[in-house]
Amino acid sequence: MPRSREAFLKVLESAWTVVLRLEAAAAAKRAELDRERSALLEDWERLEAAHKPFDARVRAACSAHE
Repeated sequence: MPRSREAFLKVLESAWTVVLRLEAAAAAKRAELDRERSALLEDWERLEAAHKPFDARVRAACSAHE
């Protein structure tokens, strides 16, 4: 019995190590995705800000030709 208990505890410890590694990898990936999302949101805001004057000019040009 003691041997099987020792083997079980070794397997359990090994499995726990894998869980901790997976949690760390998931946290790192989540942080990477958060940084990418923030960069994309900044790009989106910049593009929207640039689009507003362009849209106003297009509307003005269209109304001038009506």
